[in-house]
Amino acid sequence: LCCAIFLTAILSRLALRSVSYNVYLVMLVIPDIIINGSYFLIGLRVFFLQDEYEDEGPTAVSVWNHLAQWVTPFYYVSSFWLNFIICYEMYRLVKKSKRREAVTPPSLRKVCIQGICVYSFAFLIAMWLSLDVPWSPLSTSKTTSVTSPKTRIGSAEGGVFTKTAAI
Repeated sequence: LCCAIFLTAILSRLALRSVSYNVYLVMLVIPDIIINGSYFLIGLRVFFLQDEYEDEGPTAVSVWNHLAQWVTPFYYVSSFWLNFIICYEMYRLVKKSKRREAVTPPSLRKVCIQGICVYSFAFLIAMWLSLDVPWSPLSTSKTTSVTSPKTRIGSAEGGVFTKTAAI
């Protein structure tokens, strides 16, 4: 709710939208909205559909599990790199201010390109981590041993992230 109020306040006025530092703040809020919104929806689903949740089968459950597995790395990667970019811009601002030079804020085009690059990179990393394929480091494969049936995290046999590939 606070994020929505913050976004509405900045995006509703052209004078605020045209300042590139405000656009950085808007970009920082987007991953928070995505992670909090998705966990809120997952929580509502589990809370209200508790009895029906188990009856839907493994496909419905895995969709929600994959959503949770995708959102978390997307949030951390995008927040990290956006904070890194903002820290660099603040460093540049402070350094030039110390020398009493005029500082021009980054152009809106540059800010938007940086945001698109960060979100694209975070999307790809999140997809790589959440897909259940042999080349994903978080791939799950079931071991069917009679004594210990368990789920193993890591690549399937012959995948990139196995003990034999590490040697």
